[in-house]
Amino acid sequence: MDEQIKTEGVRSQESIQEHRDAVEKRRIEAIGREGVRTDIHRRGVFIPEMYSFVGWYWIGEWKVDGQTSSMMRVAETLEKFRSSEDSIDFETLTYGDFGKCGICGARFMMGEVWQHKESLDMVHVGRECAAKYGLQGANWDSVGDERRRALEAKKTAARNSANKAKLFAQYPTLETAFAVNHYIIRDISARFERYGEISEKQIALVLKIARETEEQAARKAQQALEKHVDAPTGRQIVRGTVVSKKTYESAYGLQVKMTVKIATDAGSWLCWGSVPSAISEVRTGDSVEFTATLEKGRDAHFALFKRPTLASILEKKAA
Repeated sequence: MDEQIKTEGVRSQESIQEHRDAVEKRRIEAIGREGVRTDIHRRGVFIPEMYSFVGWYWIGEWKVDGQTSSMMRVAETLEKFRSSEDSIDFETLTYGDFGKCGICGARFMMGEVWQHKESLDMVHVGRECAAKYGLQGANWDSVGDERRRALEAKKTAARNSANKAKLFAQYPTLETAFAVNHYIIRDISARFERYGEISEKQIALVLKIARETEEQAARKAQQALEKHVDAPTGRQIVRGTVVSKKTYESAYGLQVKMTVKIATDAGSWLCWGSVPSAISEVRTGDSVEFTATLEKGRDAHFALFKRPTLASILEKKAA
């Protein structure tokens, strides 16, 4: 294909200037006849056999929320010629323009560029004119499909971007929440990026998970700074703050467990076990006291408590 495209690089400077002068002369003559074209590329005298195919291109537009955008896709052969040193005269020696037929003057969105074999002029030809004159350049079935897909993708992306901006304006913390590394958030975010839609329940879930993830990270950071001491063992009086309360399902049915943090002058330690029935209404943040048997847990500062008695809530967390 490239061998068929004759460029200025294979001619001397004298021949280049001669060609420029010839092109300018033809255009002056056309203007002198009050706009009546006299060039060899005009309708009625156009001879298809005298042209070589250079490349195709298409132009597309889409509108979202009243804003119009556009793009152009140029075939590799044409782009290669335009970007080469030989294309310095591309505009000067070209009839028509991107989106305007050099034969009939009609506007178009899909067209081709052809080069005259003798004059070396470049001519823009609309798809309809190309078909009319039997010019077989681009496979327009394939290129047309590509154009439709590309424009639809651009339109979808623009619509999703507009929807995203509106959503983030309505929920200012949602953009930050989407950045949290959690598999559920990643899945919802990916679907939103693809389809541009998200439900109120999904928004609430994303915000909830993001908040909990951040709180968990903050707790871990705080724990990393805390100084721990070894947890005691045996029968002990435990006095501390409930830092966690969860319900678990076991072979014996549902069981409610709590983790208690005990602070000392030397550092803190934790113990975990079943919530005594006497303080079943206890909440995270409450201060409690009970007597229980402690056994070593997975870490030196962590113990398991069993058979709690004399349990009481010393102070409830402020509402």
